Amino acid sequence: MYNVLILSINITSFLILSLIIHKTERNFKHISVLNVFLFFLSILIFLGSIIGYCYHPIVTNTIRTNISDGIFNRSMLILSLSYLSIAMGVLYFHAILKKPFLLSCKKIIKIKFETNISILLLFAVPFILIAIFYAIKTHFYESLFYAISGDISTAYIIRTQSTNALIQHGFLFTMPFKIIFPIISSFFCLKYISSKKLKYLPLLLFFFLATIFYSIFSVQKYYMFQFFALLLISVYIYKHGLKISLGKIVKYGLILFLLLIIVVMFYVGPTVERIVTIPINLLTRISLANYKVFLAYTDFSTENNLFYGKTFSNVGQLLPYEPISITKIIAKKYFTKPSDIQKNIVGSAPTFYAGEIFLNFGYLGIIFFSFMLGLLLSIINILFNDILLKYSSKDIVIIVVFSFFVVKLTEIITSSMWNMFHYLTILSVGIVIPILILLISSKIKYKYKI
Repeated sequence: MYNVLILSINITSFLILSLIIHKTERNFKHISVLNVFLFFLSILIFLGSIIGYCYHPIVTNTIRTNISDGIFNRSMLILSLSYLSIAMGVLYFHAILKKPFLLSCKKIIKIKFETNISILLLFAVPFILIAIFYAIKTHFYESLFYAISGDISTAYIIRTQSTNALIQHGFLFTMPFKIIFPIISSFFCLKYISSKKLKYLPLLLFFFLATIFYSIFSVQKYYMFQFFALLLISVYIYKHGLKISLGKIVKYGLILFLLLIIVVMFYVGPTVERIVTIPINLLTRISLANYKVFLAYTDFSTENNLFYGKTFSNVGQLLPYEPISITKIIAKKYFTKPSDIQKNIVGSAPTFYAGEIFLNFGYLGIIFFSFMLGLLLSIINILFNDILLKYSSKDIVIIVVFSFFVVKLTEIITSSMWNMFHYLTILSVGIVIPILILLISSKIKYKYKI
């Protein structure tokens, strides 16, 4: 009975969050930061918690430590607090801050970015050289040969080794494949669609192939999925604007899901049995993977004191503490097989924002930081939907930046609190650099009311 009560509180809190976003956003029939956030949140957390409650053994079968009903109940209470606090942040912004925010921008009529292609390509050259150096230095492409031969474990080991080979500058070396090339590909895709000029087609193909090269040869499906989503969202917004129906969400969601199935089938090989098992495994992973890890974080919190920020990055060692790699600790304790530990193969287990917040600051942290999350999402939402895209609905640069940020919402939800803060405050290097490249390559024109 107590378990049912906790689950009911969790569902009620989520419905309150949905209702408040629905009221403040008027409806769910258009693409916005808040709507997309709620969509991903519902898949990764809401469905995960319900499925986790109803099918306890399925959820915990890959967790090496026994997860009790008490941990389930605590995790759902934490999520309920998070839902309510996000809702309060959204409500506070729309009740107090939205009107003065819009008044400050009421004189803007139009914002236009005119991109200089030569300058944009000039900025891309260093990243092309970095990508070539990374491929030569690490031989990550060898992962594909093992994957195709059926030895997927060795493929993952090689991928991990190549990532660790340049660990101090790993993000810099993979940035071209994960961020720079996808954004430039989307830009040239819209340029080609808008102008129908063939001169953009070779540039589109080059950056498209450069983007998927890393994902295919390193057996990395996630970034390829993000790239396809970025292209799909960019093209859709350019052609149809922000309005969208449930039918179109299902349609394009199925297209992305089918592409993901094809990619997985490419690696493991097509068989009649896998036509059934691969979709089931993917659906299970999408709906349960992050909730499983969140359960591990919740269980870990019962055995340890609060960390008070020690799991966050300490950039430049400015603060007097050594960062704790909590994602690796959780992976090793709860998910990594003993045989892999002996081979020194330990991955990471990042969870959605609530896991790290709770480990560091407990229930008060969940309330405060979730409130700030709702506030920041509302600011970004109104900046794009009520100002930039409203006044410049066909501007390619604005559409690409907005679509890129929407895709990055998956990482905001499924990442650490440190990364979440950086993404939402636009302090993340992975967001700042591509946006700066587009902005510096463009002339910005404004029109105001007099």
